[in-house]
Amino acid sequence: MTPTVGALVGLGLGVGLVLLAASIPAWRRPTLLARVAAQVSARPGVPRKSTTPILGTLGHLLEPTVQRAISALDERLGNRQALVAKLERAGSALSVERYRLDQLVWAAVGLAAGLLAALSVLRRGGSPSYGALLALCATGTVAGFLLRDWALSRSVARRTRRIAEQFPVVAELFAFAVIAGEAPSVALARVAAAVGGEFGAELDRCVAQLRTGTPFVDAVHQLARRLDIPAVDRFVDGLTVAIERGSPLADVMRAQAADARSAAHQELIETAGRRDVVMLVPVVFLILPTVVVIALFPGIHGLDLIVP
Repeated sequence: MTPTVGALVGLGLGVGLVLLAASIPAWRRPTLLARVAAQVSARPGVPRKSTTPILGTLGHLLEPTVQRAISALDERLGNRQALVAKLERAGSALSVERYRLDQLVWAAVGLAAGLLAALSVLRRGGSPSYGALLALCATGTVAGFLLRDWALSRSVARRTRRIAEQFPVVAELFAFAVIAGEAPSVALARVAAAVGGEFGAELDRCVAQLRTGTPFVDAVHQLARRLDIPAVDRFVDGLTVAIERGSPLADVMRAQAADARSAAHQELIETAGRRDVVMLVPVVFLILPTVVVIALFPGIHGLDLIVP
């Protein structure tokens, strides 16, 4: 080993040890901003900005470069409000900057996969053009970048489906509370305390807005806008129209709950119609063989008794 290589290895080892020591919490004094942020709760719906670098200890060195890359990516892609709404629909606590960083990381992973594929092609003795190798790396980068957006869309779809499944129960509980004589805000708080899951978390957020002074109509409209589910939109529109026009709220809520239950039943029938082949699998492979065995076993046993 030459002295130059030894010096470089020693320098890398020293930098690594310094970064490792700096990552120990007992040796790292929190800043004033971090101490104050720990005592102040974020407003509902507004993600608190992290007071630590995005990349941890190494982020102290890479934070400016990463932030510039994230800002440039955000400016090129645009449509920031749509991304914020999509993150809210997914129930994610990530900020836009953190999501853009995830996209860059996934793109880097795709680039690494493309490089590995290109190296494997070269190792096999092939002689592809440099353009093909660059295209392979670019394809991996774009695929990794788009895969992060696909994962977010899948998360939104799963969460929307879970909330839609809970909605008929929530509508009926709210209608029962209103029919019992409770005010809409009190009924909403009671339903939020009784319902769990994704919808329960959204109702808790809506109740928190009501307790901070947000008008009831504005709070439920914000709830419907965050969820972006047609059934919830219709329910909220009917509720707000009844409140603004002074219509009998109990009758309106009873009709809205019945409509929600009917819509859920219709959706279930449509889902069964689209998956009729899948529904036949347990019938053909589980129920039908059991019925055949039960029907044939007495006859076979009787033949064994008759024929020696």
